[in-house]
Amino acid sequence: MKRDPRARRLAAGEITALTRLGEHCDTRRCRQPVAIVTWWWFRRHGQMRISERFICEDHGQEFARRHHLEIEP
Repeated sequence: MKRDPRARRLAAGEITALTRLGEHCDTRRCRQPVAIVTWWWFRRHGQMRISERFICEDHGQEFARRHHLEIEP
């Protein structure tokens, strides 16, 4: 079973809560506030795994462009 990558824009309340907790973009060396959550499915050792990342607006747009998808509201 193949899963396509997905991206969802966080609600204002989610962004505020994550910012209060000191969270920032998961991309290396980026310290921008989190705005988008992405999911990427992959296979490892015969099992389906998922990678969830919280990233900033710029890196979220790059992810969406790279995978030819729209960011869900």
